[in-house]
Amino acid sequence: MILRLQSEKSSVEIDVIQFKRMAEQKQEYDQQVIESLQWIGMKHEPKVQRKTICSCASRSLNAHLFKFG
Repeated sequence: MILRLQSEKSSVEIDVIQFKRMAEQKQEYDQQVIESLQWIGMKHEPKVQRKTICSCASRSLNAHLFKFG
C-alpha cells in the first residue's frame, strides 16, 4: 500500500514538473510573440500615421471642394 502511494506521488510530482516546464516555455514563447508584434507595430506606425493624415486631408479637401465647388 505504501509503495503504491509513493509511486503515485512520484508520478504526480513528475507530471507537475513537466507541466510547469511546459507553462514556462509557453510563457517565453508568448512573450517573444508580443515583442515581435510590438516591433512590427512600431515599424509600420509611421506608415499608418501618414495614411491617416493623407486620408483626413483628402476628406477635408473633398468636403471643401463640394461645399464651395
